[in-house]
Amino acid sequence: MSFVTDADVKAYVKDLVVKATTEDLAAYWDSIISVSNAAAYRFIVTYWASKGYIGSQIAQWDFREDFQKQLAGFFSCSRVYELYPADYGGQLQAFRDPRKDLLGDTQLGLEPQPLIIGGEFADPEGARGGVSFGPYSTEDDLFLLGADDSRLGQTTSL
Repeated sequence: MSFVTDADVKAYVKDLVVKATTEDLAAYWDSIISVSNAAAYRFIVTYWASKGYIGSQIAQWDFREDFQKQLAGFFSCSRVYELYPADYGGQLQAFRDPRKDLLGDTQLGLEPQPLIIGGEFADPEGARGGVSFGPYSTEDDLFLLGADDSRLGQTTSL
């Protein structure tokens, strides 16, 4: 599942990178865009889920398509610049990471953005995740000392 298609991301990137409308992107862009689009979707879902939002809320986020398209475009251009720096000159370096707009950046004076559904702030409906949650949680485990442990009867210190 994805909010935008690879074709949407390719059209977005092409509009920003190719100077003439008759030109097309090189063939290597297709696989890079596909991987980048999947990575952008995973970033969005993971970010909002870690804040306690459930899948249906994330799927209704007002800016999901635009943000995924921008992030996938940024990932794609960054990767192409790494692999083929001579093909587009410094043009690909001009892409700005849109994650700063979402996560916030104190140096730029940007506050983290809330999840907005239908023009209104949404409260998380799920539990906020953390280190102690998930399949590796040990919060319900009971740790006991063995019968012959030398620490039995000693005072614990903090």
